[in-house]
Amino acid sequence: SAEGLRSLVAPFAIGEGRRGYVLVVGPREGALEPGAEDVLGPAGAYVGLALARLSVVETLRDANAILERRVDERTAALRRERDTLEERVRERSAELEDAKRTAVEAERRLLDRERGEVARRLAAGLAHELNNPIGAARADVEHAADTLERVARAVGGTLADRVGRRAVMLT
Repeated sequence: SAEGLRSLVAPFAIGEGRRGYVLVVGPREGALEPGAEDVLGPAGAYVGLALARLSVVETLRDANAILERRVDERTAALRRERDTLEERVRERSAELEDAKRTAVEAERRLLDRERGEVARRLAAGLAHELNNPIGAARADVEHAADTLERVARAVGGTLADRVGRRAVMLT
């Protein structure tokens, strides 16, 4: 110790294997109180704990900063992914709307075609139903004219001229 001074060294541990010492220096003639050495040991340990706590708090702050940065990065990535998914949903919804419009338009065109086909069939059926009796009547008239012409030839020329002219008029 220095001349005229008395000293006391108290060891302490900080953690992670680090150790430290507290040095207490006082006058030589004035002795330390009885049991002071017993108090200085725990005081050194308390200083060691305080320093270790400060070291742990600093380590925790660093780890927390790293974790916050990771959380921010992950949050940004999740937001980007959400935005991408929302855009894909909007695109798919637009595609489905287009497909729905196309299907409705195709169904409308098909119905229009079917209506047209029904109208054509109805017109053809009506024409057939009207043409059959007219055709039959015409065939009967032609047959009657042919028969009358044969009868007129058999009877004589004057009647044949009259029947022939009327038959031509009917046709």
